[in-house]
Amino acid sequence: MGGKTVIGVTGGSGSGKTEVCRVLEGLGVVIIDADRLGHKVYLKDSESPAFNRIVEFFGNEILDDFGEIDRSKLGKIVFGDEVKLKVLSGIVHPYIIEIILNKIAGSDERIFAIDAFGLVEAGLHKECDVLIGVFAPIDKRVERILQRDAINPEAAQSRIDRQMNDKILKQYIDYEIYNDGDMDELERKTRDIFNTICTNFADGL
Repeated sequence: MGGKTVIGVTGGSGSGKTEVCRVLEGLGVVIIDADRLGHKVYLKDSESPAFNRIVEFFGNEILDDFGEIDRSKLGKIVFGDEVKLKVLSGIVHPYIIEIILNKIAGSDERIFAIDAFGLVEAGLHKECDVLIGVFAPIDKRVERILQRDAINPEAAQSRIDRQMNDKILKQYIDYEIYNDGDMDELERKTRDIFNTICTNFADGL
């Protein structure tokens, strides 16, 4: 992308992809949090037309007292219905990708990492030069989710079950990080992969 290198970092909930991105950030990589940017397209006053399209399809019952989309209400609707989830994704993903690409294009930096658990599902992998997949044992992932979020083990497992299967995700991945150790080990693995990427994409760094 215009002499810039874009790394996609993905993995399911509790895999540790955000920690990998923190290591990359310490190495000088600009991190783009796709999930955080994605929240903006739901806002009534955002520049994205997504708000009106979402309300038009799902109805005013998803709005809160301030006229904003209540994402918890919307979530209850779509996560139990694959068709509606696909509709919602089809609305928001193109706008999220547009925001991310504009952010990269408007920056003078040369290397970026997109942090997104649904990177492949959203089609964002097509905009990346290389993909890093972060994986971990299911029990470790559940444990991390419980430490991070106020939910029960069944809800944590259900969240994992709804996401792309690791075997399928690995078909898209260039580099795998198996996050089953401590933070020092994760940092070492991330640094090793980053050094390899720097060698392979030297002209873009």
